[in-house]
Amino acid sequence: MHLNVECDMLNSYNYELSIVNYFDGNKEEDMSKEIKIDHICRVEGHGGVTIDMERDIVNIEVFEGSRFFEFLVVGKSYQEIPSIVCRICAICSISHMITALMAIENAFGIQISRQTMLLRELIHCGGMIESHGLHLFCLAAPDYLGVTSVITLAEKEPELASMGLRLKKLG
Repeated sequence: MHLNVECDMLNSYNYELSIVNYFDGNKEEDMSKEIKIDHICRVEGHGGVTIDMERDIVNIEVFEGSRFFEFLVVGKSYQEIPSIVCRICAICSISHMITALMAIENAFGIQISRQTMLLRELIHCGGMIESHGLHLFCLAAPDYLGVTSVITLAEKEPELASMGLRLKKLG
């Protein structure tokens, strides 16, 4: 049986819930049910939830498919890699860039100065402020406040949306 479900908490997309009944025999207690939601929005990559209900047991599995980001840098100059990998994720681009720099330095045996390490730490903290502001106000707040998107949030609560953008900019 397939059900189309509209859920505001999941960005008003229609989700197909597959409810599958398995019978080992004719008795109802032998029946198990599985609920699958194949696409969840507002997560990095592709995610879904599988709930397998066996008697009184519920198993939840959230999965993410392989995205093969490492192939983006195959054949590229090491100098290009930090600029490429920082575009993998708009929410944590600084973390990806710093990690790429650290991997390159490790590969070449480069020891960075304390000043460079502290500067990177400061930049990383700014990136965390930006990403947390983005996550809280653009991704989570619409769900908490019962609206479908940050655009609707800005129309309904302009002061709150403005505060979120200021926090993001601060980072």
